[in-house]
Amino acid sequence: MRMPNLSFIWFVGAVVWWIDAAVALHYNHKPHALLALAVACVFLGAGMMWVKTSQKHR
Repeated sequence: MRMPNLSFIWFVGAVVWWIDAAVALHYNHKPHALLALAVACVFLGAGMMWVKTSQKHR
């Protein structure tokens, strides 16, 4: 059974975390901003791995 290509969800999540980091920086919450950037990088990496593995199974 084929799964639909839902890799865009990971990239949307990364963008949302980047926005959260920008808002945190605006309000001078640097620890929160750094954590949000780390989570955004995890989401971005997961999205890239999802794309890579989904192309392998086609």
